[in-house]
Amino acid sequence: MAYWFKPKIHGYGNVPTTWQGWTITIGFTLFVFAMAFATYAEWISKLWTVVIVLAVTAIYIPFIKVKTDGEWRWR
Repeated sequence: MAYWFKPKIHGYGNVPTTWQGWTITIGFTLFVFAMAFATYAEWISKLWTVVIVLAVTAIYIPFIKVKTDGEWRWR
């Protein structure tokens, strides 16, 4: 299995180490900004924004944990 992330040296979590890791991280960040903009423009309600962002985050976090070379723990 190819890993896209490595555990952080200090703190909790991981950092991207490949172009795939950077792509998914930037994509997720742009998605959250797009949802915030859509809410600000009143294209979507605040409640639906929270629900959608939480649902995508619930998929994103386990996926990047699987793609991390090592465990997530406090360092």
